[in-house]
Amino acid sequence: MRCITMWIALIGAVGAAAMGCTFVEAADDDQGPGASGAAGTAGSGGAAGSGGVAEGGTGGGVDEDPCHGVPMQGQCIDNMTIRACLHPDGNTSSGHVDIVETKCLSGRVCKEGTNGAYCAVSGVCIPGDIECTADSRSVRVCEGSGDDTHWVVTPCDTAAGEKCQPGTPTTPAACHYVPSSSGGTSGPTLHGRMKYEYRPVRPDGMGWGDLQVQDIRDLYITVYDDGEFIGAALSGYDSVAEDFTTDSSFVAKLTREMRGPTSLWAWPIVFNYDTGLPAMAVAKLKHQNPMVNAREANEYWAWGLDIQPGTTDIGTWTITEKQYSGALHIFQWIDYGLLRAAAGMQGDQTSLAVFWDPVVGTPTCGACYCGPACGGAQIQYGSSSSESDYYDNWIVLGGPPSDGSTQWARAVISHEFGHYVMQNYSKSPGEGGTHYVDQASKPGLAYSEAWATAFGCTNIESPKYVDEQMGSFFWVDISKYTYSGSGGKLQMPDPNGPIDQYINENVGAGMIWKLFVDSSVDPQGRGLGDDKVFGALTYPPLVDGTFNRGYHTVDLVDFFDAALCSGYVSEADINAVTKTTGFPYNPATRPCL
Repeated sequence: MRCITMWIALIGAVGAAAMGCTFVEAADDDQGPGASGAAGTAGSGGAAGSGGVAEGGTGGGVDEDPCHGVPMQGQCIDNMTIRACLHPDGNTSSGHVDIVETKCLSGRVCKEGTNGAYCAVSGVCIPGDIECTADSRSVRVCEGSGDDTHWVVTPCDTAAGEKCQPGTPTTPAACHYVPSSSGGTSGPTLHGRMKYEYRPVRPDGMGWGDLQVQDIRDLYITVYDDGEFIGAALSGYDSVAEDFTTDSSFVAKLTREMRGPTSLWAWPIVFNYDTGLPAMAVAKLKHQNPMVNAREANEYWAWGLDIQPGTTDIGTWTITEKQYSGALHIFQWIDYGLLRAAAGMQGDQTSLAVFWDPVVGTPTCGACYCGPACGGAQIQYGSSSSESDYYDNWIVLGGPPSDGSTQWARAVISHEFGHYVMQNYSKSPGEGGTHYVDQASKPGLAYSEAWATAFGCTNIESPKYVDEQMGSFFWVDISKYTYSGSGGKLQMPDPNGPIDQYINENVGAGMIWKLFVDSSVDPQGRGLGDDKVFGALTYPPLVDGTFNRGYHTVDLVDFFDAALCSGYVSEADINAVTKTTGFPYNPATRPCL
């Protein structure tokens, strides 16, 4: 067999006229991320990024509302356009913002909801979309235009052994012949196991360690023979036994025997198997400007392997660092986060694209998340309108060794996904501004970043948040409220101050972390776990904005109110995490008493 070390270069790009993004206001210079970079906004309105490092100074002179009334969650200025205020991460403390107007893509219109503006499907479906019906017995195609769209359903020839199979990033959903013997004792199958190389954090938290190899689950595996799609599988799943495996091995059922030439492809992509449409994928960063990238992206990461006809087991296929295995490390942590969130909270998950490419470099926002108020992201993998995938949310990550190699920073990856969790399931403050590792930030911004960091650290099961910016590593231990800077200790709240005081985001993260974990992980851990902490995050009065006292937007106070009023968290739990930090939250003042 011959390993194809390149990724697929998919055809077609959106022209500049189709980008639909206009910068109404912007700074004269667009600086890359720095050691004291400004953070992004939380939630749907802006790019929510990881904070910078600062020792001394408060960032000074930042306007309380540098957006001048333009919401970070976005607003519809007409039925096709979202206007939003974005705080790019990585700029100086000058209060730099971008007021961005984004045109919704064809087939979508601007609407406003609880968490801000978003581009919604204008009719029943998007013209050109092709997907399987829920029972996999038919394929349907969206036809029409504007509000007048409808599904045209074509049944598969089930009597002849056909069923609809979800599409791949190069082929749409379609009816495929699956003989009754396929996957049986005499039917053709293909076995294998997927692994990848990655670099762990060094024990001292000040660098990346030596290469290691581990399993990678949930990769979408496709098999092509003489250009024909003949089978698919998931790593970590046995399609014959219809059960998950204990490692990342897979068994693919094939529609026929191989004749050659035959190739196997591995994709870091998760499909919604009710619709056959992508739910999450890791794609190549096309442009350092994340807003431009969201309209010009045209490639998914993928790895190919040529195999000989008659092969029944490829053995272990390991994607190496030189083959850009960093995309798989990113995929692993996002995939785990999606599964974790789905298991612990009710509601549909909106789609998410993650962009990374060390060759293109570091995005202008550093590492950041943006929700539906950015107009979503489109990956145009072909020349026709139907050969594109739309995602409601996006994350962009840096990657060059000179600027962080963020693909190995599991805490950063999980932090950005934490912003997605808040946006998808709860209420986002929609507040941005300058924020530093060791200093206090505005309450809304601090809450958003605190949640993202706490979720991220529980995702990786470590209280140590490790990142690299501009070649310099730093860490924060949210369980001990310490960091790697010369000061060592984070700025703590004023116990005699108001509840809406500025607060250090990492102190907030530590308090939420301690609610999550038990005392075997952190001596001060309360052991509430996902069910109870997620229950507080999704408590209806918090989500709909009913709980919002003190500060003008939702903040840590409102989260603690929701935790108590929902009944998931006790006064003893809240007092245990607030008294040790000096945060002056008083359970007796919660709104449900």
